[in-house]
Amino acid sequence: MVAMLPSWLSWSASLAVMGWLAFAATKAPGIVGLVFAVRLAPLVLLGVPVGTLSDRFGRVRILQASNLASAAIFVVLAVLVLRMTPSIVVLLSVSVGLGLADAGRMVCGNNLVFEFAGELGPTRAFALSNLVAAIGQIAGGAIAGVALSTAGPALAAAIVATGSAATALLLIGIRDLSRSGPVESPSFAAGLRDGLTLLRRVPTVGLLIAVALVVEMFAFSCVTLDPVFAGQVFLVGPAGLGFIIAARSLGRLAGAGALAVVRPRRSVGRTLSLAVLGFGVALAAYSQAPGLAVALPLVLGAGIASVLVDALVLSALQASVGAESRGRAAGLWVLMIGLQPIGVLEVGFVAQIAGARVSQGLNGAIVLAFGVVLLATSVGRRLREIETVGQPVT
Repeated sequence: MVAMLPSWLSWSASLAVMGWLAFAATKAPGIVGLVFAVRLAPLVLLGVPVGTLSDRFGRVRILQASNLASAAIFVVLAVLVLRMTPSIVVLLSVSVGLGLADAGRMVCGNNLVFEFAGELGPTRAFALSNLVAAIGQIAGGAIAGVALSTAGPALAAAIVATGSAATALLLIGIRDLSRSGPVESPSFAAGLRDGLTLLRRVPTVGLLIAVALVVEMFAFSCVTLDPVFAGQVFLVGPAGLGFIIAARSLGRLAGAGALAVVRPRRSVGRTLSLAVLGFGVALAAYSQAPGLAVALPLVLGAGIASVLVDALVLSALQASVGAESRGRAAGLWVLMIGLQPIGVLEVGFVAQIAGARVSQGLNGAIVLAFGVVLLATSVGRRLREIETVGQPVT
């Protein structure tokens, strides 16, 4: 958790830097959405392959390499920003590189949280992971907002690079857990194929991935509009953008803290369904907020709901498969995040046509309706039957 803290600071700050550079260059919500979408697109191709590699070669090494790659990218961007205003082509290229690094960070980070959970149990382990992530995101959003407002994007990019490099250094000395008994070591192609067939072979995996897909596309994608709300709707500039990011992260901090202290339940389906419903309500209400002061508590509420969805889906997903397949299962989750560009492009271009408020409100209504479906239909009943997330899986 200590090693991952600066990585989360870096990730949060990178959202502010990339989003503000794209908005400042074009003033076009659709282009901002495109920059975010391009960063997520590599996850579709690399989620399962990276998970397969982590099952074969270990998690820590890939996690270190991913953070070093992110640091190198932002060092180059910081130098470039000092000399010229980056074009959209440059920003899109940077986003692709960041997406490649994110795949390794997300897959291997989640694997390690589950495998180091011990007697704490996976639900609380993921809650603590999200607690650390929220602290990093709050710091990253606030620091990036201040840096963008006072010193400019070059310093903000250098802060991102420093955070990623610090995580790579702090991981030195941490070792993957050794597995008891014979370890399956399929070929890369066979492992990749097995990862994709988990959707059919393990019904729990398929259901959880479906929930993740809907929430990623229509709820998490709304972060794309943060620069637009800051720059066009609330008229609060980059400092306001930092406050929006920090408020969401504070919500994640509160939600993670609640999960960490509440006794885990064997079945998490009802809690997960209510979290999805609450996510939609918060987004829809935020879309109609008259100003930043009213919007920030709603962003905080969305942050609470988001961490509940993340932690419960991830813990149940990892508990649904054996140790030899956890990397591939996490890769499927990352693949779903990689499909978020569909939602990112949708929310960006609807905002371009009808405005940010309409776009955010539409997506909030979709997520709200999905939460109602989970609570009131047979799909929700199947979700409530998912168990084994309260205790460590051996």
